[in-house]
Amino acid sequence: MAFGNGVMANIFTIMVKMRRNSILNYQWKKQIMLKKVKFIIIEQLKTGVTPEKMTDAVLAGGLIGIFPIIGATTLLAALVAHFFKLNQIIIQTVNYLFYPIQILSIPLYIKIVSLIFNVGDVPIRPDLIVKKFNEGFVNFLKLYGLIGLYAFILWGLLTIVFYFLIRPLLFRLILKIKRNV
Repeated sequence: MAFGNGVMANIFTIMVKMRRNSILNYQWKKQIMLKKVKFIIIEQLKTGVTPEKMTDAVLAGGLIGIFPIIGATTLLAALVAHFFKLNQIIIQTVNYLFYPIQILSIPLYIKIVSLIFNVGDVPIRPDLIVKKFNEGFVNFLKLYGLIGLYAFILWGLLTIVFYFLIRPLLFRLILKIKRNV
């Protein structure tokens, strides 16, 4: 047999190394990103941003980052930062960091909304969503528009709950960071 066990063992070994390297690479990137965010927070605190405003900017960036409609978070974060006089750099940085969570949460929003508001069985596979969109924008809006509205309402409720649960913890963390500056 031309394709023997030795070749398969080598392929398997390479695959295991690639997987281990990708996990290590992800952990490395995550650590670097967290260090960058911490550095940005420290630099902004040095410029005179209060811990209260810093906490609100970080929290707003995270909560806006899980907004259920793709493409709206940057503008929404800019508007919130402007109207509440929050730090644009912090709110946008945290917002961008939450983009993967936003993508992963969209099927969750669709599922929860379809269960709570009884909108029926709605496909949540990305390929089916794209197919529905390509079949016609009006039909797509009929199916997903109402779900988007309900997801927006759900997001609003979750935002209020998360704000009051997370803010005190985040404020203490930022105070700790400021003391170590």
